[in-house]
Amino acid sequence: MSATIEDTMADIPGGYIRPHAKYPPKMASMETLGDIEDYSQRSYSRHGGRSSRLGGHAYYIFGETSWQPPDGTLVTQDNTVAIVMNPARPLISAYLSLQQNGTVMPFVVPTPDEEQLTMGGGPEVRLQSTGGIVETSPGVGWTYYQKEEEYGGASQPRGTGLTMVNIRVATGEIVALRASGDMLFGPEEPRVGSLSSILEGDYLYSWGHYGTGVLLARVPRRKPFDRRAHTFWNGDEYVEDWRAAKAVMVDVQEGAVMKSKLFGARKEWVFVGGSQWAEGRVMVGAAASIEGPWEMTEVCARAGVDCIYPHQWVYEEMNGELMVSWREGRPGRVLAGKLKLEMGKLNLHLPVFSVASLTKDVQRTPCSGKL
Repeated sequence: MSATIEDTMADIPGGYIRPHAKYPPKMASMETLGDIEDYSQRSYSRHGGRSSRLGGHAYYIFGETSWQPPDGTLVTQDNTVAIVMNPARPLISAYLSLQQNGTVMPFVVPTPDEEQLTMGGGPEVRLQSTGGIVETSPGVGWTYYQKEEEYGGASQPRGTGLTMVNIRVATGEIVALRASGDMLFGPEEPRVGSLSSILEGDYLYSWGHYGTGVLLARVPRRKPFDRRAHTFWNGDEYVEDWRAAKAVMVDVQEGAVMKSKLFGARKEWVFVGGSQWAEGRVMVGAAASIEGPWEMTEVCARAGVDCIYPHQWVYEEMNGELMVSWREGRPGRVLAGKLKLEMGKLNLHLPVFSVASLTKDVQRTPCSGKL
């Protein structure tokens, strides 16, 4: 595919022409950086590990988190969130929501009725926020979550809800308090937002699992709690009935959708994540439109890992670099690596220059070659 000067100029902050990563993507290298550790040096076993930004801070959202307090008992929390204290040290995070005995508080908080149900001998209510936080205004955002009830080792899905996320400016702590236990979507409906969510324009877009496929939903940013305002992509348009929706991805278990300059302006929507079959394959996809179609490529694989997530805020993506995290072992360590993609060549027969120096005559000059 040949590139025009206009295409390339659209890719570069400040108007400087540079190449971007090749497409289809190909790994140049993967450097293991180490474990994502807690600032307190406590040892936690956990899974998940996707990150979101809120109020100028980066946060890791973990799933099931286990640790041993001094009395030796094993304590497990369903969902936790930790702040990255220094973006220059992305492997170090800290839990801000702690009790005096060191117990980590949940990110998505059970309601009093749910806590009473569990304490009364009923099923254990489990809440997971796997699709990340969408910031809609400084320090305020939303997250979809999935609810399950577990009793006697058997888990029963109870649907998908949505809750507001606030940041406490003084401490950087974030809290997702639920007004009620009501679900937006039932257990037989799509798990809206279970894969990824993003704000684009006036809409909140959410990718969620249904069967082996992923459906795309959107809702006006000012009506996130309105179930009837959610519409679903059917391949041609957004419709109210989710049963008419068509999968935009298949066989994808975890990951994130990003608006990115990794592959240039022609494919500004990028997905990085893992296969539904937990094969340790790092999948990279790109699309020209937020609705797809998505073209998925396996760039690398590592046996015995899952929970694969990209972290767009760590490296300069224009250099083809991206931090990717994954879980190893059971119950699990969350590690991170620096993924480097092969870069394309800018075959414009022109030197690198500032867009400000381009004249109309230069912009009309034909260019040839392939990226």
